[in-house]
Amino acid sequence: MDHDDGANEDALYDSNQTQNVFLESDSSDPLISGKQRRDTEVFIGSISLEASEKDVHAALRKCGAEAGATGFELMMDRTTNKHRGYAFAKYDSSESANAAIKAITEAECEVKKQKIRASMKPNKYRVFVGGLRKDATREEVIEALRPRGAGLEYFELSKPKRSRNAPEDASNDHNGGCGWAIYYNEACAERFMKNMQENKEEKLSVAQETKPMTVSWAPPKPKHEVRSLHVSKLNEANATEEALREVFGRFGTIEDVVVRTDREPFMAWVVFAKTTDVESALAECDPVEDAPEGKKLGTFVSSVDGSTLTVAPSTKIPKKKAADAPNAGKGGPAPRGRDDWSKYRNNAGTGAGRYGGGLAPRGSWSGRPAQTNAMPVILPTGQVAYAMMGGGGRGNRRGGGRRDNRHRPY
Repeated sequence: MDHDDGANEDALYDSNQTQNVFLESDSSDPLISGKQRRDTEVFIGSISLEASEKDVHAALRKCGAEAGATGFELMMDRTTNKHRGYAFAKYDSSESANAAIKAITEAECEVKKQKIRASMKPNKYRVFVGGLRKDATREEVIEALRPRGAGLEYFELSKPKRSRNAPEDASNDHNGGCGWAIYYNEACAERFMKNMQENKEEKLSVAQETKPMTVSWAPPKPKHEVRSLHVSKLNEANATEEALREVFGRFGTIEDVVVRTDREPFMAWVVFAKTTDVESALAECDPVEDAPEGKKLGTFVSSVDGSTLTVAPSTKIPKKKAADAPNAGKGGPAPRGRDDWSKYRNNAGTGAGRYGGGLAPRGSWSGRPAQTNAMPVILPTGQVAYAMMGGGGRGNRRGGGRRDNRHRPY
């Protein structure tokens, strides 16, 4: 969830896993005390079959990937008594593990002239929980799940699904009826799933009345690369692409700038070519003291007019709206009953395109005689189509045919 969605959104749904709910009392649990956390083990693959464990250690040491390491296991084949070409390295923290992955990747580390690859070990720790009451809050769900096993670190509650045309207060639902539980490690997640399945007859307070709760493995949430800055509190002098490129251009290559001035305060997204460019810009920001928990907000002084901007990293890269898109949308009637598609055809300047004209008939056929079966329509592409109407034939229910109001271009 992006920071501009509001602090209350993060607290209610926690889509970005910013609200850690791990209890200190869980640290003494047998599956947690002295055990590896889910994101402290690194998978190392593409190891040459001719290499020994000593060769791998030497390569990791050379590229700086052994800092913070607490264990290493080269996976062996019991049949051939040779290794399988991959290993698992354990680290003292998630920061050390991520640093090792970065070091191996950037240094293009090689063992016996063969490049190795590294990534986080694909543990199972994220569990989908379905069948929740739609008026249950995130805090209620967390308290209901704790007795089923220690080690819960985060819980993502799904947002309610509403129709586009429905007003915001059309429903009292607080969620979409499901969520995702993230546990300390795979062993804790397996215990939780086993307890839920063995005690499924025992209804939890957050379960729906007519639908049982369900649990299943969910894939890890993909981590999006942070290459954009969200800039808010813009004034008219800074709310242009040229001004923002001038302000942030010295930090690196800017690929795109998207400015939104349809509501106040104005905001924008500055998209860089590299994540390091975003980090350089944030390094010059002064932190916001009253920023919501888990959000990295900073203040930045504009070089255009000296005003103070609010800046934050963002994974969101919005698309620019097409400036020449027709106002009528998807074929809907425009004012005066006709949509002007002439500029999308040949000879648009003459008013008589390749297909005989630049104006398409109105999309509403109220007032047409009922006995007419079809009406010719000029589509935006210039093709001729028929809009099937009532009055008999295959589009008339009374005539025994099926209702078929599709356009039929020829």
